[in-house]
Amino acid sequence: MLLLTEEQDAITNWAEGFNQISFDTFLAGAGGRRIADFSSPLNAMPRITLEFVNWLGQNPEHLVPILQAAVSKFPNHEEKPRLQQAAQRIAAVLARQQVAGPPWQASLIEGVPMVNRAQLREVLKDLHAGETHKVIMVDGPSGSGRSHSWHLINYVARRTGNGKPIRNVSTRMRH
Repeated sequence: MLLLTEEQDAITNWAEGFNQISFDTFLAGAGGRRIADFSSPLNAMPRITLEFVNWLGQNPEHLVPILQAAVSKFPNHEEKPRLQQAAQRIAAVLARQQVAGPPWQASLIEGVPMVNRAQLREVLKDLHAGETHKVIMVDGPSGSGRSHSWHLINYVARRTGNGKPIRNVSTRMRH
């Protein structure tokens, strides 16, 4: 997650000042997002706010535009300095990540080292190029790196917008 705890707090304090309708309207104008993208508009604002902050952490491409819109549209809000600093810091982090190359080549993902996995990286590259793989199955014994592979798949899906990975963790039966 790109958001620091104090940035999460600033976003929470800022967002809790909305009601559901005004927040949904703001989001639509700040990048075409809606509450329904991450929560139910019928939920109470504290829950929507919590789910919004979690969603932003999982969808970093929306962070900077939303934070910049918040600063621009609410210049007198007490959280403006922290939101502005967060937008600047995150823009710099995203720029460094972009320089690092395509997401399937990442060697460090949210603090998790990602090495090897050449075959998986090729499949993820093909997915981005438009080749269709309906299912990617990662299998192996405990300790073989399945969780790291999942982390890479999920990261690439979030960064490219190609699909929504589903993780099925099943226990093997031993005879």
